[in-house]
Amino acid sequence: MDKIVLITGASSDLGISFIQENIAEYARVVAHYNHRNEAFEALLDAHKDKILPMQADFSKREEVERFVQELKEEKLTLTHIVHLVSLPAKSIRFHKSEVDEYEAMMQVSFYSIVEEKLKR
Repeated sequence: MDKIVLITGASSDLGISFIQENIAEYARVVAHYNHRNEAFEALLDAHKDKILPMQADFSKREEVERFVQELKEEKLTLTHIVHLVSLPAKSIRFHKSEVDEYEAMMQVSFYSIVEEKLKR
């Protein structure tokens, strides 16, 4: 069975490095991104036959649902998931953080990866 990996946050520095170092291990890489950048574009150009880029803003539940649906439509059997998606880090004291900020972090980091399971 071919190894197929889903990498969320694939356009991040960590995601790009992971793909560059491990792409030979996989028959296909599903590369989730929110925003494209030059480094991600270069990676896509270098490996366009193996990488399937898929866009979604995981801070929006409806986009997570759309992403899951589009992933199902691809009819790929994922063998691995590398979940790297997160909001940009902020240096702020705990007591000065707002509840909304924590909810947004939970949506992006946690709910986005378990969305399909939560609906059952």
